[in-house]
Amino acid sequence: MPSTPGDIGTESMHHCQVCRADEPIYSHNDLAATLIDAADVVAELRSQGHHVLLRCAHAHHRTTSDALVYAVKYRWLTTDAAAEQIRRALGVTSIDGLLWRTAQEVARAIEPPRVMTPTTA
Repeated sequence: MPSTPGDIGTESMHHCQVCRADEPIYSHNDLAATLIDAADVVAELRSQGHHVLLRCAHAHHRTTSDALVYAVKYRWLTTDAAAEQIRRALGVTSIDGLLWRTAQEVARAIEPPRVMTPTTA
């Protein structure tokens, strides 16, 4: 497929695949580590000028969880602000599941501390 202005074009696309299961029975998965790794890969590819597309089967758990950790770690959003933007983008009021809960825990752990100023105190 030829590239057109505004089109990524398949000839320049790279593919990374992260396989993980977000069911409690798969306790061998280190979900926190895979979330951080995925955010790091997105950041690295973006720093090289690549367009990045995150996708999973239903955009309910994996994609949203990766996006949450990336937004907090590399876009300096708070966990709550990033989660709200993700829910709004999907048109949902809530997201659940083990991976999403793990992503929230990871995001809160890496979220920079808030600096108190006279206007935020």
